[in-house]
Amino acid sequence: MTAKWLPISAAVIMALGSASASAVEFHGYMRSGIGMNADGGNQVCAQAAGAPTKYRLGNECESYFELGLNQELYNKGSKKFALNTMIAAKSGNGNDWQDTRGPGDADGTNGGHGDRIYDNNPWGNTAFAFRQANIEATGLFGGNEITWAGKKYYQRHDIHWMDLYYWNTSGYGAGVEQISVGKAGAISAAVLREVTDSGFGQYNLDNSGTAESTKNVSVNNLDLRWAQIPLWTEASLELGVNYFMPSLTDAQDDNGVNDDKAVMLTGEYTQGNFFGGFNKFTLQYADKGAAGQLFSNHAGSGFWGGDQSERTSYRVIDWGTVAFNDKIEMGYSAVYANMDRGNESPDDNTWFSVGIRPMYKWDQVMKTVLEIGYDDTDVWGTKEKLQKYTVAQAWSAGNNIWARPELRAYVTYATSDNDNKFGTGNSDNTSVGFQAEAWW
Repeated sequence: MTAKWLPISAAVIMALGSASASAVEFHGYMRSGIGMNADGGNQVCAQAAGAPTKYRLGNECESYFELGLNQELYNKGSKKFALNTMIAAKSGNGNDWQDTRGPGDADGTNGGHGDRIYDNNPWGNTAFAFRQANIEATGLFGGNEITWAGKKYYQRHDIHWMDLYYWNTSGYGAGVEQISVGKAGAISAAVLREVTDSGFGQYNLDNSGTAESTKNVSVNNLDLRWAQIPLWTEASLELGVNYFMPSLTDAQDDNGVNDDKAVMLTGEYTQGNFFGGFNKFTLQYADKGAAGQLFSNHAGSGFWGGDQSERTSYRVIDWGTVAFNDKIEMGYSAVYANMDRGNESPDDNTWFSVGIRPMYKWDQVMKTVLEIGYDDTDVWGTKEKLQKYTVAQAWSAGNNIWARPELRAYVTYATSDNDNKFGTGNSDNTSVGFQAEAWW
């Protein structure tokens, strides 16, 4: 039997050898550290009720990493093929040994849930995730466009210090990116798909959660973008539309599962060389099952089902960085989101958030960082005003605001108008800690 495979093996080896392939590229992200509550016990992180995210400096109670392996498989002339993969993991900062077991017995029985990292099990609350696996081909049609298929981080837009991915349609799909239209910019088109999970009320397209035929509804997302549209000196515009289309089986259709189409529109103006940094101003609009995404930290995925034909939402975002001089640099952000829920009660959701992260550079490595964040939420009938302050002494591989890796010591203070925010009778909290962060 072995001899029969020899010609095939030789052919495979010859084919691999004929490709001009580069070495494997290892890249990723990590953050981890130790945090302590001034009142005793583990660190408590502050996030306003209904807010999709929080200001993260000195306010992260978990460890997280992403590990990516990329390999160029073919490179001849103007045509290239590359393989991209990534896994991720998240865990609470508990003990040395942390596996995927949830709460329950040591063997994971009696109610173990390996994906619930915040359950009270410091030995078994690690969750792993399959994040990317795709093939990208460059220049198939004679230009620099990228044709891809698989699972992919797709043109994500985020505010780093908020961990807010305000335009993110990542997932399974296929498309063509960066199709040049000359001086008018570049066009990208993709189709992505996600499966809703009726185990969660907001994803249950008919709000029953009982009949098997109503579960696991596929939603197709047509993503169209026109980017790098020139405006004036160092200024550009990006426009995008996401059109969500539930794809029902016959059984789901017979059970009356809602298949309303929905849309999300995004426009982003970017100004470079803005007081030594840059500024991004973004407007977003969404309706029906996509309306709730503007109250999500991953807008563009997580289609909300059910009868939401009356819902509309909009969001305004402004963020960027400025450099006052060689020593002082600052990141800033402001977000306002509003959702009209039609005839539902309560009829409106609102979220307002503003924050700054200034830093003073002592030298090429050492810097002192301050972060102030304020959130005012009225979401699903729950209101809260939260303020969070962090002072950090940091050492990083470079002195600009994006320089990493970084080691930091911090003190964080948070206060809320909720008298029981941090436990019965506690409206404020102080924590101290040490953290490492890197991307490469």
